[in-house]
Amino acid sequence: MASRQAHLWGAAAARQNHLRFTAAVDTDEQLAELKDFPGAKVKAPPGRPGVCRPATHLTTTLVADPKDVVVLASDDFLPARRWDVFLTTLLRQRDMAVVVNDGTLVTKPIVALPIMSAGVLAMLNGIIYHPAYNHLYSDQELYYNLRELKLLWDVRRSHSAMMFEHRHPGRRKRTADEIDARNQSLRDEDAATFARRTRLPLWRRLLSSEGSGPYGIVHHADAQ
Repeated sequence: MASRQAHLWGAAAARQNHLRFTAAVDTDEQLAELKDFPGAKVKAPPGRPGVCRPATHLTTTLVADPKDVVVLASDDFLPARRWDVFLTTLLRQRDMAVVVNDGTLVTKPIVALPIMSAGVLAMLNGIIYHPAYNHLYSDQELYYNLRELKLLWDVRRSHSAMMFEHRHPGRRKRTADEIDARNQSLRDEDAATFARRTRLPLWRRLLSSEGSGPYGIVHHADAQ
């Protein structure tokens, strides 16, 4: 799945030679399935189930130029055409995280598709989805953290034509699978984690002490 998604994102880009892909997985079996993946591959250390552990392993070990654009994309997102030019134009002169139109969540306080400058990733201590979570609510905490840092740029309405479609089973965009079922089974645990962590000061939420995945796309700064 990650290999197919990487090819889709590459095909939709205007400047493919400026892209760098990295996939994060949980197991040796998943790693073996990535033989056709056009980029680096990392395996997360053992820990809690869900997307946040491999995501954290990926983003805290990612090496990026300070002017790069970082995208953390799950395998149920489709890119907008010429997405790379769109994002580099937005973030060329500022360190921000961008909330784009994914066709499902126009106003909800959530960052379903994390997109940010490498500078913002550094300000987050490399943590996009906190490893205290399994999966759910991590994208809501990210929204509030970025807003509190004054690094959140919501372009869902102002640039609605740039659609990064989220093929979410909750909107009947695809059939739910066993991973979706596992995530839902952990909803109450993640909700309790979110309720507890929202009471923490920002500096503590940015620490990593608590602690089939996503893949990161780095768009290099020299793409103009």
